[in-house]
Amino acid sequence: MTLSALATKLKLWVEKRPDHPEAEAVREKIAVLEKAAAAERAALDAPQPSRATGGPARPAVASDAAERAWAAIERSLDVAHYRRFERTFENDPAAFVRVIEAEARAKALERWAATDHQDADAIAETLRTGLFPALQAVAEQALARAEDAASQREAALARAEAEERERLSRERAAAEARQRAEQERIASEKAAAENQAAKYGADGRIKVGAAVFSPRDSEAVQAGWLKPGAGKIEWFKDLDNGPEMVVVPGNPAFAIGRFAVTFAEWDAAQAHPE
Repeated sequence: MTLSALATKLKLWVEKRPDHPEAEAVREKIAVLEKAAAAERAALDAPQPSRATGGPARPAVASDAAERAWAAIERSLDVAHYRRFERTFENDPAAFVRVIEAEARAKALERWAATDHQDADAIAETLRTGLFPALQAVAEQALARAEDAASQREAALARAEAEERERLSRERAAAEARQRAEQERIASEKAAAENQAAKYGADGRIKVGAAVFSPRDSEAVQAGWLKPGAGKIEWFKDLDNGPEMVVVPGNPAFAIGRFAVTFAEWDAAQAHPE
């Protein structure tokens, strides 16, 4: 198939699929093929010297100047080098293959320049369109770096998520501990209140029989045996020998004054001798 025929076939393909993801790349190939076909026709139309005249034959390959220029830029990654080669040798029929390659490389470099070098998917897509060897190596290195960076970002994100989960877990544990402590405090206060209610009346005053005393001035105790200990020996400091045990008579609950008995308290006690 000739270059012109191939270009025509690709044009028909693009006309049927104008929105295809590869349509733009195919259009670039069509442009290169048409240029190559034009150069090929120019080479074929050039006058051929007769063998009889002994004139120089048309070279089958590019001229020495074109080959030397190509060798100088063959591994270049500069678009300007390839565009300059095109302009310099576009009218050299023998160099048309090199000119086509120069244009293809220039377009590849332009695509690469427009590619996000941090996006692994974009780099992979550019590689898929086809690059010349020097650019292929650069793109593959960039792809490896982008994939490594993406892996590091994913690992960092995973670590951040794990740290956030751990922080939330610690906060929940601390909140639960505070809640338990609060519940224990409430339970303790409730138990103390119940104990207070059992020891005192509903109004918070000490009741012994029918007598009622203020808890600020009295202490409710239980009847039974009292063994003097440290501090309580003061009760018997005026005696030669303090008793080992003291019988505390009375009802199961009674009140002991914290301060000197007042007349009002004595009267209240006498009013209820039981």
